[in-house]
Amino acid sequence: MTALRQLVFLLTLTQAALFAAPELEEVLDPPIPEVESESNPVQVGLRMDAAYHAGGLSIQGFSLPSVRLTVWGQAAEWIDYRFSAGQTREWSSALLPQLMPVEGFVDLKTAKLDGASGAFGAKLRLGLFTPSFNPWWSPDLTDLPIPDYQTSHSLLFIGRDLGAELSFEPVPQQLTFFAGAFNGNGVFAQNTNGARAFAVGVKGGFFVQEKKLSVGLSGLLREQADPSSVNFRSDSTGNLYAVLESPESTFKLGAELIFGSLNDSTRSASPFGGAFTLLLPWSNQLDFFARAEWLGGSGNGNGTIKSFQAGPVLHLHPSLKVFGLYHYLENGGSPETLVSARLRIVI
Repeated sequence: MTALRQLVFLLTLTQAALFAAPELEEVLDPPIPEVESESNPVQVGLRMDAAYHAGGLSIQGFSLPSVRLTVWGQAAEWIDYRFSAGQTREWSSALLPQLMPVEGFVDLKTAKLDGASGAFGAKLRLGLFTPSFNPWWSPDLTDLPIPDYQTSHSLLFIGRDLGAELSFEPVPQQLTFFAGAFNGNGVFAQNTNGARAFAVGVKGGFFVQEKKLSVGLSGLLREQADPSSVNFRSDSTGNLYAVLESPESTFKLGAELIFGSLNDSTRSASPFGGAFTLLLPWSNQLDFFARAEWLGGSGNGNGTIKSFQAGPVLHLHPSLKVFGLYHYLENGGSPETLVSARLRIVI
């Protein structure tokens, strides 16, 4: 009942903020911090999530789940770049912030990327980044239109790493192939165990009654050390997904299957699960978010993972969103219920 009262209170606050949103938008002008020259435009942006969690004593309080200061631009018509600095862990009252480079890459393209004309053939990305594995996955939470990560993604997908990825579009905006090779040991870890990772995938897109349907299949292989070593690890993960979205609104509907094999020197596991994700617009300023997921055989010692997330998404301003989130999680042991409010700033 306590969690239910918290959720009702959260929805009441959302309704009050919704009535205040037009006045707020009149006061705030979209800040676009940009330093520009005629030939080499450079843009600077700040993305931040601030959250308050209501729940058990171990999780309640304020935190900053994501902070990124990003610089990006074009060095030439066929060269794009992006560099981001941020924290390596979630900030809270108990953890000191740790700002360091978390992303930095260069894109080399065969032609200028132009979605309207489809003038795009191949792209080579070099540096520190995340593979193009799944449209709902990014280690940077503010890259996503949703308030929180999917639990199975955090457990099984690779985060940002040093490497190279080649993508190719034989049919512009309709068919894409990608393949990448990475160190396989994270951002700044020393490669003392012969770690390596490979990612491949294909994605197709077409329109269905004025909505775009994207269907993709991705594979990830990570290996570490020799099979005779106590540090040996060999993981393979597959992901089949479909996303239906509207170009005219924030509507998104996603479904996916996750499967794979996890092996180390002591045990093996075969994770299998799936998820449904919905982002439904209620009005120009209010959306509703919901996600249900299930994952068995994850090999983390906690048995089957069950998760349900839901809540409102309030668009107060082009640079400002407020998320209300109810999260029910079973991950071994007693079920947990978390109610939180998140403020997302993107400028």
